[in-house]
Amino acid sequence: MHRLWVGVMVVVAAHVYGLGISNVHAEAGNVVISQIKPANISTARLIELYNNSTSPTEITGWCVFYSSASNLSLAQATCFNGTSVAEHLFLPSYSSLLVASAELNIVSDSVLVIGLGTGTAGHIYLKDASGQERDRVGWGTAVNPEGGIPATIGTTKVIERKGVIGSALQDTNQNSNDFFQSQLRPIYQTGALYEELDVCQNLNGIQTMPPDGFNTDGTNCTLPAVDDCSNIDGVQVLPPAGYGADETGKCFVDQCLNMNGLQIDIPADYRQLEGQDCEQIDLCDNIDGAQLVVPENFGMDASQCFFISAPLKVTELLANKDGTDANNEFIEIYNSSDQMVELDNYLLQLGTAFDKSYHFPSGAVIGPHGYYVLSNADVPYSLLNTSSQVRLVTIDGQEVARSDPYVDPKEDEAWALIDGQWQYTNQPTPGLPNLAWLEETTVGTDDTTALKPCADNQYRSPETNRCRLIAVATVLAPCKDGQYRSEQTNRCRSIASDIISLVPCAEGQERNPLTNRCRQMLTASTDLVPCKEGQERSPETNRCRNIVSMPDVGYPVLGAQTFAQQGSGMTWLFVGAGSLAAGYGVWEWRVELVGGAKRIWSYRKFLK
Repeated sequence: MHRLWVGVMVVVAAHVYGLGISNVHAEAGNVVISQIKPANISTARLIELYNNSTSPTEITGWCVFYSSASNLSLAQATCFNGTSVAEHLFLPSYSSLLVASAELNIVSDSVLVIGLGTGTAGHIYLKDASGQERDRVGWGTAVNPEGGIPATIGTTKVIERKGVIGSALQDTNQNSNDFFQSQLRPIYQTGALYEELDVCQNLNGIQTMPPDGFNTDGTNCTLPAVDDCSNIDGVQVLPPAGYGADETGKCFVDQCLNMNGLQIDIPADYRQLEGQDCEQIDLCDNIDGAQLVVPENFGMDASQCFFISAPLKVTELLANKDGTDANNEFIEIYNSSDQMVELDNYLLQLGTAFDKSYHFPSGAVIGPHGYYVLSNADVPYSLLNTSSQVRLVTIDGQEVARSDPYVDPKEDEAWALIDGQWQYTNQPTPGLPNLAWLEETTVGTDDTTALKPCADNQYRSPETNRCRLIAVATVLAPCKDGQYRSEQTNRCRSIASDIISLVPCAEGQERNPLTNRCRQMLTASTDLVPCKEGQERSPETNRCRNIVSMPDVGYPVLGAQTFAQQGSGMTWLFVGAGSLAAGYGVWEWRVELVGGAKRIWSYRKFLK
């Protein structure tokens, strides 16, 4: 490597002579325009560049341009190119590059041969080898400065970039802010530009020396011819297309070009595609990853696998916790099966459109007939306090369960599934059976709240917080004389055969042994009104009926009843028996019916 000619190499002790010091830090990694003295073609003028980064910057092919204040066209001031394609030019970190006209009578890195306007207004552009703009400065009345406001040129006709603490210069992309009115310095730094020769233009990057094992002709680098396939005729610098080399230097057809290493045979559980690529056999195309076997708890239909979900339910949500919601919201899920359920195959989706999905923590399970409570401390979800809902889906997209949407829950009010209905409750029970809304009753004079006490024969259920009858046989009162205790209702009932306490029947009546009720006594046949002419008295009913004339035949005719007569009798028999049974039921359950009617009447306000 050799260097360009070095004119005068002076490191100025006070490089920031006359600079305005600022606390704004320079933008790292860029070459900027650091000083401009514009003037016409016959007057001293210069353009100074500065590497404002911490590492050398290649500027091969970079060019400087001038345009007038109206910015109608660009005129090339100078470009930085090597003497050959292999030569690359570099500007060291925090170093300057000077482009000056001959009128300055100083040694510069490049000679400026064009004029820079009258000095009162114009633009200077710096572009890289691809034509991309790297810096732009406008002064005076320039119409296209960086930041929209040009730098002020002043009477000295010199503008200079401000410095910051250290070696960097200020670059906020605002010309009016980054430059100040200055003057020419007595000494300038030149000769910092250096070259590097790339002896391997066919390799990526700049190679000043051939890499180990490569040969070079001064332009390109190549490896010596080595036979990589000892088992194939001829010298194989590289394995032929579709081949791969093993560790012994032999080459074989690679059955799976898309896999690392040489695959002489197609690996187990893989299949070959067109173009010598291989893919793993996947029994479930609709599930991420390759499924060599149908996963547990899955079924398969063709190449699609579907998850056989467990009977899970979303049972309770708390979205609006008193105080902060962070780490205090919860979602409760219930497993109604007799088996433990792993939650790795389920997703939780939130929102009215279910647009947010969450995985359960690794290893999460629900025991049989158990609850799983997911807090937003475990998974960073958020239940909105306005409205939302939750659903449970399998990893293949099947919906398992969902909640009804809630709307504006109050603080500490849980949205819970109770008796098959979603409703608010002021008794959140994460991990326990859900409780209905607890009504508070004001008692005493000190405005304290308490539940209404249960009756003496009742107790308060811990699951529902309601009063229930105490079902203890030893505390039942004995039945009265003439009564017995029903096995179905555990209540006392009258003994039907005991007629001692029955009201005596009226005169001319008798007690029916079937219904235990009074009925009219049948009088003797001598007291009956005689039947009319053409009638006879029925021996079964003791009533008069028409005599049916029969033809005279040679054999006796047996008496018979028609189907209609039988049906009429049976109908009255059923009607009578039904009426008796209904009346008897009303009498026996009169206390329960009256109590039920009172309770219905007390709930009338909820039915409106």
